[in-house]
Amino acid sequence: MCVRMCGRVTILMFDRRFNSFIFATKLGQGEYSRVKEGRHLETNTLVAVKLIKKSKLREDTKASILREVEIMKSLSDDGFTEEHLPHVVQLFDFYDTPRQYFLVCEMMQGGELFDRIVEKTYYSVNDAKECGRTLLNAVKFLHDRKVCHRDLKPENLLLKNFKSDTLLKIADFGFARKATGIMNTQCGTPGYVAPEVRNSFSYLSRKIHFDTNFSLLKILEKYDYGLGVDIWSVGVILYTLLAGYPPFLENDQKELYRKIKSGKCCLVRRVLEPAIQFLFF
Repeated sequence: MCVRMCGRVTILMFDRRFNSFIFATKLGQGEYSRVKEGRHLETNTLVAVKLIKKSKLREDTKASILREVEIMKSLSDDGFTEEHLPHVVQLFDFYDTPRQYFLVCEMMQGGELFDRIVEKTYYSVNDAKECGRTLLNAVKFLHDRKVCHRDLKPENLLLKNFKSDTLLKIADFGFARKATGIMNTQCGTPGYVAPEVRNSFSYLSRKIHFDTNFSLLKILEKYDYGLGVDIWSVGVILYTLLAGYPPFLENDQKELYRKIKSGKCCLVRRVLEPAIQFLFF
Protein backbone atom coordinates (compact mmCIF):
# COMPACT_ATOMS: atom_id res chain seq x y z
CA MET A 1 0.00 0.00 0.00
CA CYS A 2 1.33 3.42 -0.96
CA VAL A 3 0.75 6.29 1.47
CA ARG A 4 1.40 9.99 0.91
CA MET A 5 0.40 13.14 2.77
CA CYS A 6 -1.36 16.13 1.19
CA GLY A 7 -1.69 18.79 3.87
CA ARG A 8 -3.71 17.17 6.65
CA VAL A 9 -5.23 14.60 4.27
CA THR A 10 -3.85 11.07 4.13
CA ILE A 11 -4.10 9.66 0.61
CA LEU A 12 -4.01 5.87 0.57
CA MET A 13 -3.65 3.70 -2.50
CA PHE A 14 -4.75 0.17 -1.64
CA ASP A 15 -6.17 -2.94 -3.24
CA ARG A 16 -9.85 -3.81 -2.96
CA ARG A 17 -11.18 -3.09 0.51
CA PHE A 18 -10.56 -1.49 3.89
CA ASN A 19 -8.65 -3.85 6.14
CA SER A 20 -9.62 -1.67 9.12
CA PHE A 21 -13.40 -1.63 8.53
CA ILE A 22 -16.38 -3.86 8.06
CA PHE A 23 -19.37 -2.50 6.14
CA ALA A 24 -23.01 -3.07 7.00
CA THR A 25 -26.27 -1.34 6.07
CA LYS A 26 -26.50 1.15 3.22
CA LEU A 27 -27.75 4.40 4.77
CA GLY A 28 -28.38 6.40 1.62
CA GLN A 29 -27.50 6.98 -2.01
CA GLY A 30 -27.06 10.04 -4.21
CA GLU A 31 -26.32 10.71 -7.85
CA TYR A 32 -22.65 9.79 -7.58
CA SER A 33 -22.22 8.58 -4.00
CA ARG A 34 -23.39 6.05 -1.43
CA VAL A 35 -23.30 6.17 2.37
CA LYS A 36 -22.80 2.95 4.31
CA GLU A 37 -22.70 2.12 7.97
CA GLY A 38 -19.29 0.83 9.00
CA ARG A 39 -17.36 -0.22 12.07
CA HIS A 40 -13.71 0.44 12.83
CA LEU A 41 -12.32 -2.95 13.87
CA GLU A 42 -9.64 -1.76 16.29
CA THR A 43 -11.84 0.56 18.36
CA ASN A 44 -15.30 -0.86 17.51
CA THR A 45 -16.37 2.71 16.63
CA LEU A 46 -19.51 2.99 14.52
CA VAL A 47 -18.93 5.23 11.48
CA ALA A 48 -20.68 6.48 8.37
CA VAL A 49 -18.62 5.92 5.21
CA LYS A 50 -19.36 7.99 2.12
CA LEU A 51 -18.20 6.35 -1.12
CA ILE A 52 -17.91 8.68 -4.12
CA LYS A 53 -17.28 7.38 -7.63
CA LYS A 54 -14.62 9.44 -9.40
CA SER A 55 -15.76 8.50 -12.89
CA LYS A 56 -18.93 10.58 -12.47
CA LEU A 57 -17.15 13.72 -11.21
CA ARG A 58 -15.91 16.78 -13.07
CA GLU A 59 -12.45 18.04 -12.19
CA ASP A 60 -13.84 21.09 -10.38
CA THR A 61 -16.08 18.80 -8.29
CA LYS A 62 -13.06 16.69 -7.33
CA ALA A 63 -11.24 19.85 -6.26
CA SER A 64 -14.27 20.91 -4.22
CA ILE A 65 -14.36 17.54 -2.43
CA LEU A 66 -10.68 17.82 -1.55
CA ARG A 67 -11.24 21.35 -0.17
CA GLU A 68 -14.12 20.06 1.94
CA VAL A 69 -11.92 17.26 3.27
CA GLU A 70 -9.13 19.70 4.15
CA ILE A 71 -11.54 21.86 6.14
CA MET A 72 -13.17 18.93 7.92
CA LYS A 73 -9.79 17.45 8.86
CA SER A 74 -8.71 20.82 10.25
CA LEU A 75 -11.79 20.77 12.51
CA SER A 76 -11.52 17.12 13.57
CA ASP A 77 -9.61 15.25 16.23
CA ASP A 78 -7.00 12.70 15.21
CA GLY A 79 -7.89 9.03 15.41
CA PHE A 80 -11.01 7.04 16.23
CA THR A 81 -12.25 8.04 19.67
CA GLU A 82 -15.55 7.73 21.48
CA GLU A 83 -15.30 11.33 22.74
CA HIS A 84 -16.06 13.21 19.54
CA LEU A 85 -16.07 16.93 18.92
CA PRO A 86 -19.22 18.50 20.38
CA HIS A 87 -19.73 20.95 17.53
CA VAL A 88 -19.20 19.43 14.10
CA VAL A 89 -19.56 16.01 12.51
CA GLN A 90 -16.06 14.57 12.71
CA LEU A 91 -14.14 13.30 9.70
CA PHE A 92 -12.03 10.42 11.01
CA ASP A 93 -10.19 9.65 7.80
CA PHE A 94 -10.13 10.10 4.05
CA TYR A 95 -9.04 7.56 1.43
CA ASP A 96 -8.25 8.45 -2.17
CA THR A 97 -8.22 5.36 -4.41
CA PRO A 98 -7.97 5.15 -8.21
CA ARG A 99 -11.74 4.74 -8.56
CA GLN A 100 -13.35 6.22 -5.46
CA TYR A 101 -13.10 8.64 -2.57
CA PHE A 102 -13.96 7.30 0.89
CA LEU A 103 -14.93 9.74 3.66
CA VAL A 104 -15.05 8.06 7.06
CA CYS A 105 -17.25 10.20 9.30
CA GLU A 106 -18.79 10.17 12.74
CA MET A 107 -22.12 8.36 12.82
CA MET A 108 -25.11 10.59 13.57
CA GLN A 109 -28.11 8.31 14.02
CA GLY A 110 -30.83 10.89 14.69
CA GLY A 111 -31.17 12.18 11.14
CA GLU A 112 -31.62 15.75 9.95
CA LEU A 113 -33.00 18.53 12.12
CA PHE A 114 -35.32 19.34 9.20
CA ASP A 115 -37.07 15.97 9.52
CA ARG A 116 -37.38 16.40 13.29
CA ILE A 117 -39.05 19.80 12.82
CA VAL A 118 -41.52 18.25 10.37
CA GLU A 119 -42.22 15.44 12.85
CA LYS A 120 -42.76 17.83 15.79
CA THR A 121 -44.44 20.62 13.72
CA TYR A 122 -42.46 23.18 15.77
CA TYR A 123 -40.16 23.27 18.80
CA SER A 124 -40.98 24.38 22.32
CA VAL A 125 -39.20 27.50 23.60
CA ASN A 126 -36.94 25.46 25.87
CA ASP A 127 -35.93 23.01 23.15
CA ALA A 128 -35.40 25.86 20.68
CA LYS A 129 -33.20 27.60 23.27
CA GLU A 130 -31.10 24.47 23.69
CA CYS A 131 -30.74 24.03 19.93
CA GLY A 132 -29.88 27.70 19.55
CA ARG A 133 -27.25 27.56 22.26
CA THR A 134 -25.67 24.46 20.69
CA LEU A 135 -25.77 25.94 17.21
CA LEU A 136 -24.26 29.27 18.26
CA ASN A 137 -21.46 27.46 20.10
CA ALA A 138 -20.86 25.39 16.98
CA VAL A 139 -20.68 28.49 14.78
CA LYS A 140 -18.31 30.13 17.28
CA PHE A 141 -16.14 27.01 17.07
CA LEU A 142 -15.97 27.43 13.27
CA HIS A 143 -15.44 31.18 13.31
CA ASP A 144 -12.70 30.98 15.94
CA ARG A 145 -10.88 28.84 13.37
CA LYS A 146 -11.73 31.26 10.54
CA VAL A 147 -14.08 28.80 8.85
CA CYS A 148 -17.28 30.08 7.25
CA HIS A 149 -19.86 27.36 6.56
CA ARG A 150 -22.01 29.36 4.09
CA ASP A 151 -24.87 26.83 3.91
CA LEU A 152 -26.34 26.49 7.39
CA LYS A 153 -29.88 25.10 7.30
CA PRO A 154 -31.86 22.38 9.14
CA GLU A 155 -30.92 19.80 6.49
CA ASN A 156 -27.22 20.33 7.34
CA LEU A 157 -27.69 19.92 11.08
CA LEU A 158 -27.63 16.28 12.21
CA LEU A 159 -28.98 14.92 15.48
CA LYS A 160 -26.91 12.49 17.53
CA ASN A 161 -29.76 10.05 18.17
CA PHE A 162 -33.53 9.66 18.02
CA LYS A 163 -34.00 10.21 21.76
CA SER A 164 -32.80 13.82 21.83
CA ASP A 165 -34.28 16.72 19.88
CA THR A 166 -31.40 19.07 20.69
CA LEU A 167 -28.08 17.16 20.47
CA LEU A 168 -27.02 18.37 17.05
CA LYS A 169 -23.86 18.97 15.03
CA ILE A 170 -23.01 20.86 11.85
CA ALA A 171 -22.46 18.75 8.74
CA ASP A 172 -21.89 19.19 4.99
CA PHE A 173 -18.92 21.49 4.47
CA GLY A 174 -19.15 21.53 0.67
CA PHE A 175 -19.48 25.34 0.56
CA ALA A 176 -17.28 26.05 3.58
CA ARG A 177 -14.17 28.19 3.15
CA LYS A 178 -11.32 29.49 5.24
CA ALA A 179 -12.21 33.16 5.76
CA THR A 180 -8.63 34.39 5.72
CA GLY A 181 -9.35 36.80 2.87
CA ILE A 182 -12.24 38.19 0.87
CA MET A 183 -15.14 35.83 0.10
CA ASN A 184 -17.31 36.63 -2.88
CA THR A 185 -18.74 33.32 -4.16
CA GLN A 186 -22.52 33.47 -4.26
CA CYS A 187 -23.71 30.22 -2.74
CA GLY A 188 -26.09 28.85 -0.16
CA THR A 189 -29.74 27.86 0.02
CA PRO A 190 -32.59 30.22 -0.94
CA GLY A 191 -34.50 31.18 2.19
CA TYR A 192 -31.47 30.77 4.47
CA VAL A 193 -28.85 32.77 2.58
CA ALA A 194 -27.84 36.19 3.98
CA PRO A 195 -28.65 39.35 1.96
CA GLU A 196 -24.99 40.26 1.39
CA VAL A 197 -24.25 36.88 -0.22
CA ARG A 198 -26.67 37.55 -3.06
CA ASN A 199 -27.14 41.31 -2.78
CA SER A 200 -25.72 41.91 -6.25
CA PHE A 201 -27.98 39.45 -8.08
CA SER A 202 -29.22 40.81 -11.39
CA TYR A 203 -32.56 39.10 -11.78
CA LEU A 204 -33.14 40.04 -15.39
CA SER A 205 -29.71 39.51 -16.95
CA ARG A 206 -28.52 36.38 -15.12
CA LYS A 207 -29.94 32.89 -14.88
CA ILE A 208 -29.98 31.15 -11.51
CA HIS A 209 -28.91 27.50 -11.76
CA PHE A 210 -30.02 25.00 -9.13
CA ASP A 211 -28.99 21.42 -8.51
CA THR A 212 -31.46 18.55 -8.94
CA ASN A 213 -33.19 19.14 -5.59
CA PHE A 214 -33.38 22.91 -6.09
CA SER A 215 -31.36 23.73 -2.99
CA LEU A 216 -27.89 25.04 -3.84
CA LEU A 217 -27.16 28.27 -5.64
CA LYS A 218 -24.20 28.09 -8.02
CA ILE A 219 -21.52 30.73 -8.51
CA LEU A 220 -22.90 33.81 -10.23
CA GLU A 221 -20.78 36.91 -9.66
CA LYS A 222 -18.42 38.54 -7.14
CA TYR A 223 -19.57 40.36 -4.02
CA ASP A 224 -17.62 40.63 -0.77
CA TYR A 225 -18.93 39.32 2.57
CA GLY A 226 -17.63 37.82 5.83
CA LEU A 227 -18.32 35.37 8.65
CA GLY A 228 -21.52 37.18 9.58
CA VAL A 229 -23.46 35.39 6.83
CA ASP A 230 -23.54 32.29 9.08
CA ILE A 231 -25.15 34.29 11.89
CA TRP A 232 -27.98 35.36 9.58
CA SER A 233 -28.61 31.70 8.72
CA VAL A 234 -28.69 30.82 12.44
CA GLY A 235 -31.42 33.42 12.94
CA VAL A 236 -33.47 31.91 10.12
CA ILE A 237 -33.04 28.44 11.63
CA LEU A 238 -34.16 29.63 15.09
CA TYR A 239 -37.28 31.21 13.57
CA THR A 240 -37.97 27.93 11.77
CA LEU A 241 -37.66 25.98 15.02
CA LEU A 242 -40.24 28.19 16.75
CA ALA A 243 -42.64 28.54 13.83
CA GLY A 244 -42.24 25.24 11.99
CA TYR A 245 -41.54 27.12 8.76
CA PRO A 246 -38.89 29.64 7.60
CA PRO A 247 -39.49 33.40 7.88
CA PHE A 248 -39.14 34.04 4.16
CA LEU A 249 -41.57 32.03 2.07
CA GLU A 250 -42.21 32.82 -1.57
CA ASN A 251 -42.61 30.65 -4.68
CA ASP A 252 -41.17 33.39 -6.88
CA GLN A 253 -37.39 33.51 -6.37
CA LYS A 254 -37.15 37.19 -7.28
CA GLU A 255 -39.73 38.10 -4.65
CA LEU A 256 -38.05 35.82 -2.12
CA TYR A 257 -34.74 37.68 -2.51
CA ARG A 258 -36.53 41.01 -2.19
CA LYS A 259 -38.05 39.88 1.11
CA ILE A 260 -34.67 38.68 2.38
CA LYS A 261 -32.99 41.93 1.41
CA SER A 262 -35.67 43.96 3.22
CA GLY A 263 -35.33 41.76 6.32
CA LYS A 264 -39.09 41.93 6.84
CA CYS A 265 -41.02 38.82 7.82
CA CYS A 266 -44.36 38.11 9.44
CA LEU A 267 -44.01 37.56 13.19
CA VAL A 268 -47.33 35.96 14.09
CA ARG A 269 -48.26 35.82 17.78
CA ARG A 270 -47.41 32.11 18.05
CA VAL A 271 -43.85 32.98 17.00
CA LEU A 272 -43.49 36.45 18.53
CA GLU A 273 -44.28 35.51 22.14
CA PRO A 274 -41.92 32.48 22.21
CA ALA A 275 -39.27 34.60 20.50
CA ILE A 276 -39.46 37.19 23.29
CA GLN A 277 -39.08 34.40 25.89
CA PHE A 278 -36.24 32.95 23.83
CA LEU A 279 -34.32 36.22 23.84
CA PHE A 280 -34.95 37.64 27.30
CA PHE A 281 -35.72 34.81 29.71
